[in-house]
Amino acid sequence: MEYKNVLDKPFSLEGLAVTEGEKLWRLPEDIIDNVNKGITEGQLARATAGACVRFRTDSPKIYVKVVKAYPCVLRLAAKAAGHGVDVYFDGEFAGLLYPDVGETEYGGEISRPWYLADGVHDVRINLPIGSRLVKVEAGVEDGACLLPPTPHKVKKPVVFYGSSITQGYHASRPGCTYVGMLARRLDFELINLGFSGEAHGEQNVAEYIASLDMSAFVLDYDHNDDVPELSERHEPFFKTVREKHPDLPIILLSRPDFEYKALNREDREAVYATFKRAREKGDKNVYFIDGESFYGKTDRGSFTLDGIHPNDLGMRAMADGVYPLLSNILYGEVL
Repeated sequence: MEYKNVLDKPFSLEGLAVTEGEKLWRLPEDIIDNVNKGITEGQLARATAGACVRFRTDSPKIYVKVVKAYPCVLRLAAKAAGHGVDVYFDGEFAGLLYPDVGETEYGGEISRPWYLADGVHDVRINLPIGSRLVKVEAGVEDGACLLPPTPHKVKKPVVFYGSSITQGYHASRPGCTYVGMLARRLDFELINLGFSGEAHGEQNVAEYIASLDMSAFVLDYDHNDDVPELSERHEPFFKTVREKHPDLPIILLSRPDFEYKALNREDREAVYATFKRAREKGDKNVYFIDGESFYGKTDRGSFTLDGIHPNDLGMRAMADGVYPLLSNILYGEVL
């Protein structure tokens, strides 16, 4: 068995703006050090949230080796999501690998689920949501084929911008984020520009997003700024993307965690105001999803870890809430 760098063919490394040497980053170099302190100094854009490695193989096992830029410091479930990788064969969860506290390197083998037949399968390795990586390698058993992945059904990426919830906290592992679930269900390349605590609607980030060629854009921005800052930044962010993409489907989300603080409803109104004004001006490709609908009407606290961040149940509810509209946008129907 031989490990190969996932930067090399036939692997497909998706969801990153920079993939050069030891730089596996979500924002390009001309922006990454010119945003806010949390993103620049906190290394948020250098974490691999939403990124994945895809390929095909008939190997009953695959092998993964990860080298991190700094030691693991998280424990329990946060360690698995923030620093670990999980693996899927044909969309079926196969296993999880993560480091021990203090480690910068980890790896191991993941077996194909027993109920999948022998033959060639698509493999997806989801990279950590909160860790800066400098190298990822993968391998298959001797004699097994290693092929490029099946092309996505959706030809262009779907881009998400938002806060820690978009980035993926507090899903138990990378594949359990709501954006990751949507990417697998609807088969698109995911570009996750969620920045924990630091989604402040900067114009240079909006301009970068506007420069991307995408199938749809989901603006999940209202957690890290409250009114009046949110009112001042949300609509200009939307307009920056809209000006470059007059026909692009854009979904505006509002937050699901209304119980956490009273101002949450004011923030929802700020998001809705962007939608309403755009529709009044004739924009037929902008959509609004009310986040309050995600968790239902009873036992809403069971959907979060801390009243704010969704757990796996909350992430699933968010994915279920976005899925019908996004499916209709991408396929013209709900799959």
